[in-house]
Amino acid sequence: MASPYAPEFCAKVSQEYLGRGSYPFLAEKYNIGKTSIEERRGIVSHCLNHGHGYKGTADVYRVSYSQVYSWVKKYEASGEEGLADRRGHHKADDKVDEPERLRRENARLKRQMEEKDMVI
Repeated sequence: MASPYAPEFCAKVSQEYLGRGSYPFLAEKYNIGKTSIEERRGIVSHCLNHGHGYKGTADVYRVSYSQVYSWVKKYEASGEEGLADRRGHHKADDKVDEPERLRRENARLKRQMEEKDMVI
């Protein structure tokens, strides 16, 4: 799928990414990579009204096929609540099961060790 952005813009953002920027920083700075709940609702509605035409819907709304597919499946499984963007929202440690809590603790300790190694 072709990018909905001008090649010059893509080159500029790519250079910033390679130079210093993180994806979240650049996405926020240039307001890219985000869709509102209303936009997702409209995209899902269009797809469902056109016989699950994921590719056609992706082309019309200039989003990826995988995004359309994912949103439709989440909508079918959980309704509009499934369309909410939950990136960055995780359950608190006291709300997860023991294996997940231990996995998180292990990851946290590994990060701490890596940071200490970098200092050394």
